[in-house]
Amino acid sequence: MPIDTDKFMIGITGFPGCGKTTLSNHLATFGAVNVIDMDGIGHDLLEEFDSDLVKEIINHFGKEQVCISEDLISRRKLGDLVFFHEKAKENLTWLNALMWPVMNKIVQEKLQVLKGVCIIDTALLFESGADKMCDLTIFLDIPFDVRFERVSRSRGWRKETLERIDAAQSLEAKMRANLVLKEVKL
Repeated sequence: MPIDTDKFMIGITGFPGCGKTTLSNHLATFGAVNVIDMDGIGHDLLEEFDSDLVKEIINHFGKEQVCISEDLISRRKLGDLVFFHEKAKENLTWLNALMWPVMNKIVQEKLQVLKGVCIIDTALLFESGADKMCDLTIFLDIPFDVRFERVSRSRGWRKETLERIDAAQSLEAKMRANLVLKEVKL
């Protein structure tokens, strides 16, 4: 665990629709809390035209498989390749190996200037290795039916979509977290 007297790092993780971002943003309303949206960092990286990372993704999967225009990656098309394709597990492993080092570097750069309580909000805290930057890790263990109701309403997801994305994540996070919350009422 990191020892930094200027900041205290909290990692919040869990399956889609568990309320990671809601909890992170709620804690931020108390002030002196900095939220780093690691999943948002990944989304931003996919929108960087002409970046080496985007070029590598396009070269690996093919422009027609992942792009909606010349150099703009479609997160939906990419999601289909890593969650629904016959080689989904292989595709996801490749993409994560490419993305996580870059995302972790960006998080570390952000942390260089932050003080106080900092939260890393991400679905794959342990898998990405970002947990190594945390003093405390929290796993939100919210029932599937509650999460499905949330993501179907907010993201338009079908049950199959949530099941596939859940299956791609590990239950290891629940076992490794310092704290497991079964209910979060804000």
